[in-house]
Amino acid sequence: MFSTLSLLLGACTSPSSTTTLAPIYTVGASQTLPASEAVAAADLDGDGVDEVLRYSQGRLEWEGGSAALGGVFQRAARGDVDGDGKEEALIATGMGRADRASPARIWVVGEDGASLLLERAGPRAQVPELRVVDGRVWVALFAADNVVESGWIENEGLDVQHSAKLALRQLPTSKGIVVGRVYGDVPKSDGDLTLVGEAGSSALPSHRGVRSMAVGDLDGDGQEELIVGDGWHYAYGTQAQGRVAVLSGEGWLESRAIAHFPGEYSAQEIEVHEGRVLVMGTRNVHLLQRDALGWQDLVLAQTSEGGSMAWVQGADGPAIAISGDPTQLIPLQ
Repeated sequence: MFSTLSLLLGACTSPSSTTTLAPIYTVGASQTLPASEAVAAADLDGDGVDEVLRYSQGRLEWEGGSAALGGVFQRAARGDVDGDGKEEALIATGMGRADRASPARIWVVGEDGASLLLERAGPRAQVPELRVVDGRVWVALFAADNVVESGWIENEGLDVQHSAKLALRQLPTSKGIVVGRVYGDVPKSDGDLTLVGEAGSSALPSHRGVRSMAVGDLDGDGQEELIVGDGWHYAYGTQAQGRVAVLSGEGWLESRAIAHFPGEYSAQEIEVHEGRVLVMGTRNVHLLQRDALGWQDLVLAQTSEGGSMAWVQGADGPAIAISGDPTQLIPLQ
């Protein structure tokens, strides 16, 4: 496991005098859990301490419970979706190399077990996006060919808000739906980033294809930034970049790269936690943290391209769960 804190020189300008900086974390001694293909976390019993959920061969397990979900793990999210004051874990499963026949399913997992929220069959039964926003569940699903549609799950169905070709990432925000495509309309062309609002669509800055995105207030000014992994290229072995950029300003039109991960060709997943940016790369899991000089990259652990991660609030503070054999739980201190 890597644990070296290195400054990303030139990634961005130094914070302004109005920036609120969070304390810098280092890593503690890693703990191990049984093997997993994917991980998730949520405070299922409402005691302030997250349960770590491990998914493997179609089965989800956590302390005090388990559920047979079937299919191949796709995405996870968390939030109180039934209004009982406790978090649920949202788990998306579907088709993959190990299971070509499974439909796309969205599961709600609480302390008493799992229930099915949505199911959709199709030639490409995959779930490229899953979020919980203010207690509502947002999902993106393949509709036909390479078209992906997104919307809110309402009354056991999908209230479609947007659809676009190759738009694997579709994120609802206060400004509208941010749509990230891995490729453009022309074969082998770069993808793009678009903001779809009530007044129409507008292009946002992006380097190449978009594989991941998140929103969060990184500098404590009360305004959300858009964070994207926008270095994808069809020739991923030689041209793609493990790159993270932050879009800020009015309309998110100001873009700056805050991280480049040498030897990695994609930022697969991005999460924002208290001004910090957690990134699943193709080789490592990274925690990007800001200090008076800029952004620093804390490399937490090695991973595989198909791995997953989860921010865990433990009894003694936060930790990062990372799938694998074994599953790793890395404390932050």
